[in-house]
Amino acid sequence: MVCHALSIDVIQMNRFVLLFGFAFSLTLSASAQPHHSGVYAIPGGTGDDGCVANYQTTAAVNGYSEPTESSDHIRTVDAERRIDWNDRSEALTVVVRPAIFRATQSVSLSGINQTTSSQSTLALSTGDRLEVLAYAGEGDSYFRKDGQVYIGYAPGIGDVVTGLNDVFVLETEPIVQVWVRLIDHDGKPRAWVNVTQPGVEAYSSHCGG
Repeated sequence: MVCHALSIDVIQMNRFVLLFGFAFSLTLSASAQPHHSGVYAIPGGTGDDGCVANYQTTAAVNGYSEPTESSDHIRTVDAERRIDWNDRSEALTVVVRPAIFRATQSVSLSGINQTTSSQSTLALSTGDRLEVLAYAGEGDSYFRKDGQVYIGYAPGIGDVVTGLNDVFVLETEPIVQVWVRLIDHDGKPRAWVNVTQPGVEAYSSHCGG
């Protein structure tokens, strides 16, 4: 294994691709998730077309016992080390600050409540605000309204980025972190690394099994 290949599961991203460019499977219960510093977290994921990114460090970065810098620093990944897909353990997308959208017209959203698993319809009036947490795949998004998280179709959300949308206006840009858990290697423990921080960059993608 060249350069002590490490592991990861996710992403080519800028600040918007982070929010809209991933397809996630299902949301774990809060008790099943590791501790994090965000307002919401979504486990696992793939990049575009089922591909995952390979990364390389450009500077030394820290690995933590949990996907938050407030946890114990238990490992250091040196500069010029690879973080490859096949050494990954798991990944977690942590929404530190959701995107805030304002409706420019009345609109109805249909989604599955992530607490009750029931289908719900949300009616938004002009000027109402909606928190969008992440893309959920197949045109759906994770969104939050009145403290409840839903998965469903929010018309026009994806087009806000391209300027083609006339249903919502983006008021607050998101802050999203993607953490990957490196497997133990050469006597070094499993550790969580934030691959959206400076010092880590994508260099290729892996598609397939």
